Amino acid sequence: MIKILLFLATEKGFRSLKKLTDSGRASEIGCVVSFHETNVVHDWSEDIRDLCEAFRIPFRFWKTVRNDLDAFVREERFSGAVAISWKYLIPLTINESLVHPLIVFHDSLLPKYRGFTPTATAILCGDDTVGVSALFATEEVDRGAIVLQRSLAIPKDMYMKEIVDRQAELYAEMLSDLLTGMNSGDLSAVPQNESEATYSIWRDPSDCEIQWADSANRIYDFIRALGDPYLGAYTYYDGSKIIIRRSEVLKEDLPFAIRQPGKIWSIRDNIPAVICGSGMLCILEAEQEDGTPALFSKLRCRLGKRSDAGQ
Repeated sequence: MIKILLFLATEKGFRSLKKLTDSGRASEIGCVVSFHETNVVHDWSEDIRDLCEAFRIPFRFWKTVRNDLDAFVREERFSGAVAISWKYLIPLTINESLVHPLIVFHDSLLPKYRGFTPTATAILCGDDTVGVSALFATEEVDRGAIVLQRSLAIPKDMYMKEIVDRQAELYAEMLSDLLTGMNSGDLSAVPQNESEATYSIWRDPSDCEIQWADSANRIYDFIRALGDPYLGAYTYYDGSKIIIRRSEVLKEDLPFAIRQPGKIWSIRDNIPAVICGSGMLCILEAEQEDGTPALFSKLRCRLGKRSDAGQ
């Protein structure tokens, strides 16, 4: 029987682990490694640790094994290793002690969107399909041969939380399939087509600010791409930062003689209609930084940077 080392984080890692434990495969897991998450709505590392304790699966935090990882892998005699939602560099020297080389999961249909936050990038680019790839790890970012790949159609009204939920289901299924393949010794892989490769850059909180000069359609995608589990797309209203959770593009625009993006055109039932670079956007759900609902009472207000708010 195989003995797998799992590097797991986020809800995807937790749900993948839970599928294995629910299906009676805990004995195939030699150890789980995780880390505390930041800039997210929920840190899943404690859930992962609690699940491991419930099934008596050895658990380690990354900071306790990273400096002596090669020795740890060699001494524990793991059969293979899989990384899900992992953000730290795992040295490929561990492959010297593994029967099955390190496999990593990536949130895209590789070779498209190699790199960081690929699902958000796909939404921002207007894609109607996202996916998950399991590939052999290489020194170069996301360039390894693909072992498994699954696609997921995403309608325009699907927000990030639901997309992540659907992807988590794919992760769990694919991890189970990988372990089955390792047990049978059947893990074939297909090289990526380099001519089709594109890349996705990392995002930080400053990249989550809404640019009202963009089109209403692009801002709508921006809002749904950066929702839970991310911290959300934000703007400023009357001097305060607000996070916009849900929105809607108005079907008709108005022919403004002088277009000034960010200004509120109307407010009905606490739903403001905001002028964008092209089109208008209704804010259906927004909240203050403390989580309380945002109340829109001032019509003569420009959404945007703090220095512009209220002018």
